[in-house]
Amino acid sequence: MQLESEPPSLSPRRRAAEEAAARRRKMSVAVGGVGLVLLFSGAIASLFFSSFTYLPFISLEIIGLALIVVSFARLKRTTVGTFRAPEK
Repeated sequence: MQLESEPPSLSPRRRAAEEAAARRRKMSVAVGGVGLVLLFSGAIASLFFSSFTYLPFISLEIIGLALIVVSFARLKRTTVGTFRAPEK
């Protein structure tokens, strides 16, 4: 006896679109994670080194922030289609 109902079968086009969206979300999370690592590593490194070497660490923090912004922009683009009304 099977208690769980099977999900309705999706069309191949819809399934491919959902798989592509899932890949984009995973890539967005990876890019955001790299951005966070760069942001915090630059900030921590600037604490431990002399004030004459701040410029590379500040640029590392700016790159980290840029990657986080790109990550959220990619995530916003992929989730817009998720909340559309289902096809009839």
